[in-house]
Amino acid sequence: AAAAISSDGKTVYIGSSQKTLFALNRESGATLWERTFPSSLSSQPLYIPAGTAGPEALLILGEDAGVVTALEASSGQQRWSYRTRGPVQTQPLLSGSLVYITSNEGRVYALDVRTGAWRWQYERETADTFSVRGQSGVLRAGDRVFVGFPDGYLSCLNAETGEVIWNRALAGEATRFTDVDGTPAVIGDLLVVSCYASGLHGLDIKDGSTRWRYDIDAAGPLSVDAAKGRIYVSSPTQGLFCLDAKGRKLW
Repeated sequence: AAAAISSDGKTVYIGSSQKTLFALNRESGATLWERTFPSSLSSQPLYIPAGTAGPEALLILGEDAGVVTALEASSGQQRWSYRTRGPVQTQPLLSGSLVYITSNEGRVYALDVRTGAWRWQYERETADTFSVRGQSGVLRAGDRVFVGFPDGYLSCLNAETGEVIWNRALAGEATRFTDVDGTPAVIGDLLVVSCYASGLHGLDIKDGSTRWRYDIDAAGPLSVDAAKGRIYVSSPTQGLFCLDAKGRKLW
């Protein structure tokens, strides 16, 4: 699991394979509170400051068993929960009144952040070949959300309704390990996404058309520094790469 930090910088929240979520004092590491769950916690919690989704600050996190839970950040008291159909191991994303969740069986869900009520979901057929364990998180840009799937597709959806705007196949001729598991990122009007089978792609954010592709073996998680036009992507076999916004390797 990865940690989340409160907006005042005083508290660290992190789950564990021992099914426990800890709230820790950032300076001393002392346990402020802890809460036990039915299954392991691999996802990074989402911290929502007070006043955003109600008077209390919230934590939203997913379990390996597929349950998404919203807790009061000060005490760990449960606000709501929602059960998906597969492990939730990515960090939720909040935008407006909706929180977006992806699960490892190839679905994306939009839930009401205040109540956990279902608003919409989108799914693709589960790949019937070998795939990598994992799932893309959600990127929201304007009125659209972008998410990758194990079958090698990147989907662009209406953020409010889940309606498909376009789908783009990225795996090429590959028949195994076609996963688009890295959460997409944007630099201006460039959409950056990684595919395990075909490397790193720079796409036009409007229609998904290809601007460039950089061949990286087993391309995985990525991040961008939009201000400097830098893209960082990791490969378990080739290491860490840094590219510019035109798809040129810097190191």
